Amino acid sequence: MDLEKIEKILARIDTVPTLSVVATKLATVLQDKKSSAQEVANIIKNDQALTSKVLKLVNSAYYGFSQKISTIRHATTILGFNMLTSIALSITIFDTLKLGKEKEIFNPEEFWKHSIGVAICSRLLAEKLLLKESETIFVAGLIHDIGKIIEEQYLREEFLQIIEILKQEKISILEAEKRVMGIDHTYIGSVVANSWQLPPILIDTIKFHHFYSPSLNSKPQHLISTAIVHFADILVKTQLFGFSGDNIIPSLIKEYWLALNIKKEEVENIIKQLPDELNKSLEMLDIIL
Repeated sequence: MDLEKIEKILARIDTVPTLSVVATKLATVLQDKKSSAQEVANIIKNDQALTSKVLKLVNSAYYGFSQKISTIRHATTILGFNMLTSIALSITIFDTLKLGKEKEIFNPEEFWKHSIGVAICSRLLAEKLLLKESETIFVAGLIHDIGKIIEEQYLREEFLQIIEILKQEKISILEAEKRVMGIDHTYIGSVVANSWQLPPILIDTIKFHHFYSPSLNSKPQHLISTAIVHFADILVKTQLFGFSGDNIIPSLIKEYWLALNIKKEEVENIIKQLPDELNKSLEMLDIIL
């Protein structure tokens, strides 16, 4: 491992912009069980662009409410403050991480399509498991691959080398990243998420969604979140929904499958639901982008 090369790469990651004040507040609210719906509404209302996008999204066909939601307060009542917080935080993270327009290199629409697909599938799995953290896990699914965006924007030379390797060889993007940089998008993404002071559960899910770590055993919520996003990533890839950098479907990690403890019939039901849910999510993606 070339430690000097890795240190130089990490130094360049330091130039990644910080999250907005609004996003930081929303991230804090998401992990604070004492937060109130009024706090969330006040944070969102102070940002007109965010307010507009949130209201447009909650009035979209994806949510399918029969009545028009005209205020953030009303949205909080209808959706609950956890879902509203996850929607608003997702929008602010999308706005911070704008992918380039060079579709022939790395198609931004297809990348975000994969990301929103993993978020939707993660929420479905979390709901099947009756988890209270389903909205936090939705955000974890949405941003699990942010390391790839950092590479595309701030490690351009290395990223182009990675893409070239993937064109020539049938290997995973993880293998190509490690060959070029010595580290991969999971590590890079977790470093950035940590610098943004995102909730620890999001940082761990980003860092370990491709690799099991025994350190997760002492943090059951982090373990289950990571297991869900890992499994959702696989399920969405099998649906050929979006493109995350390679076409290789990773093997299901045994420890994560055991942590999920989900019945085969429930998995089959999710797989049946998934195509319709993924197609509905395209409108959500259009609004957020």
